Amino acid sequence: MTQADDRREPPSLAEIVREKTNDGLAILEFYIGALRDELEGFDAPHRLEAAQALLDLVVDSVLLRKRWDGTTLAMVLGGDLDLFSKIVRFQVDIMEDGGEDFTVRRRVLLAEELRNCRALVDAVDAGGRFFKVFRDETGDGAKIERFLARVVSRKVAGSTLDDIRSARDLLDYTEYHDAFVPCDSPECSVDWKDTILDPEYVSQALDDGHAECHRDDD
Repeated sequence: MTQADDRREPPSLAEIVREKTNDGLAILEFYIGALRDELEGFDAPHRLEAAQALLDLVVDSVLLRKRWDGTTLAMVLGGDLDLFSKIVRFQVDIMEDGGEDFTVRRRVLLAEELRNCRALVDAVDAGGRFFKVFRDETGDGAKIERFLARVVSRKVAGSTLDDIRSARDLLDYTEYHDAFVPCDSPECSVDWKDTILDPEYVSQALDDGHAECHRDDD
């Protein structure tokens, strides 16, 4: 072994992950397969998780240029507007008509996440390609607000008082657009999905995962 080999820094965890996943493409392929319902044993909640993970990847690597910036994964996501459109459309469809697979509580949370993502896209890609796609798929945000208004008006079957209260809180919270302007600091780790909803309500919504996929905690 040479002295140069001795001085070489061991690879970081991020470098190892990129190597093992073909620069992130293996992760992307898995999530896309789940979103398209191509993986055996995956149900609607799994597909939603995949769609949200894909949206996270777009936000982090393309719009905010953080975790996967500069990788093949980032380049693919940055050039595939059709995939981005499908990711957003799938989540909007679940929000508007979740069927039996999703509680109203989960759909209200999804509405807030989409709303916050819209504000972020508006801030970092104003007038850009992702901006236009997101606005088209959400009806310039009208689909999100309309769903929340339907919950408040008790027009969404299965809505509880907590659901109605939370939807009303979101409709009344008009400063969200300014609250999700991303920080310029690369060290900032603020999550664009941060919620204004009551922590207990959010905790209950996350616990709905087993109810939605019909599994028990065991």
